[in-house]
Amino acid sequence: MLKNLNRYRLIPFVQYSKLWIALSMVVIAVGIAAAVTNNQTLGSPLFLGVDFTGGSLIQLKLQEKGNSRDIAAIVTKYTAGEPLVQLRTRDPREVEIRARINTGEAKTEAEQNAVRVETIRQMIDEIALAYGGEGSAEILQEDYVGPVVGGELIRNAIIALILGTLAIMVYIFIRFNRIVFAIAAVAALLHDVLVALTGTAIMRLEVNSFYIAVILTIIGYSINDTIIIYDRVRENLRNFPQMNFPTIINLSLTQTLTRSLMTVGTVVIMLIALLLFGGAAIYSFAMAMLWGMISGAYSSVFIAAPIVLLFTPEGRKVRIPRAIDLLAAQEQAALGTFDEEEVVVEEESAEGGEEAVEGPRPATMRAYGSDERLAPKPEPARPSATKPPKKKKKARRR
Repeated sequence: MLKNLNRYRLIPFVQYSKLWIALSMVVIAVGIAAAVTNNQTLGSPLFLGVDFTGGSLIQLKLQEKGNSRDIAAIVTKYTAGEPLVQLRTRDPREVEIRARINTGEAKTEAEQNAVRVETIRQMIDEIALAYGGEGSAEILQEDYVGPVVGGELIRNAIIALILGTLAIMVYIFIRFNRIVFAIAAVAALLHDVLVALTGTAIMRLEVNSFYIAVILTIIGYSINDTIIIYDRVRENLRNFPQMNFPTIINLSLTQTLTRSLMTVGTVVIMLIALLLFGGAAIYSFAMAMLWGMISGAYSSVFIAAPIVLLFTPEGRKVRIPRAIDLLAAQEQAALGTFDEEEVVVEEESAEGGEEAVEGPRPATMRAYGSDERLAPKPEPARPSATKPPKKKKKARRR
């Protein structure tokens, strides 16, 4: 890398920022369509678990391959409302039942629990009799959550997300002393949450109490990567005050790209291992995490930093070089001078539109709301060390 400092190539992130934002909007639009479809078929945009809806969750393993319609017809006899019956794709003998068991006229909580347990036993016996014989069904999981607890979980989840986002916004503002960075970071986090929900809606992953931990983990990983990129942007603003701001962003993203890919790559490898060998119990958790990790890395590089440009006072187009001479740029920054011909190695024409963004040329730190104290001040001109030649005195005539 050191031998290329005099011809350091920049990846054109800023030039195609509209393409990255449009791609994200398309993905989110697909998620909205999937949520509408789920609302028509499941009764809710997402596949909510019993943690939020309340009711009983029963997972059985039958001796024979099950049929969701026939099993749903049996379950309906014992439930209040429409039950949800699903067969596992990997093993059609495994069936998952979500329903509110009919407790009849039981009034006290103890009576309702007793009736519920007996009703579930009768329902399982009838299902087992239809698929392999009496007592042949194996109970893999059985849970019950009351409607009051489900409502409290929903409220606590929303409060946790709101407080976490506000705390992150305040931290970034204090860290970088720029509200623009905080707004862009929160916009990137909102993008990550929406993309994670998109994957959840498309694949109909279960949303339970663990899903909140998934969202908060995704936000943590994404904001960590975003802060590192912003820190490099601040450092480059200090080191190269003569460069325009879009070039600073491209330079910072190019320098931190390898680190971002390595960080998310190691997490993705572990998540793939969980998907392959973790079993059905953590499938929804691992898949939602995978969607979120990929989205977080994408937003940190392609969304967070370019969004900062939307809040900068740019009025006309600037030329963004494809390659720069970092050694010459550092020398000019130290001397407090600027000679664009010495710094820019390759530059595209702004007339084509691909290599140009809105903004003045060249942009200084003051123009983009940066701290003037970070900019190196030019040294005053020093007097020349060589003394001017003395004039020769004419000889006097006597």
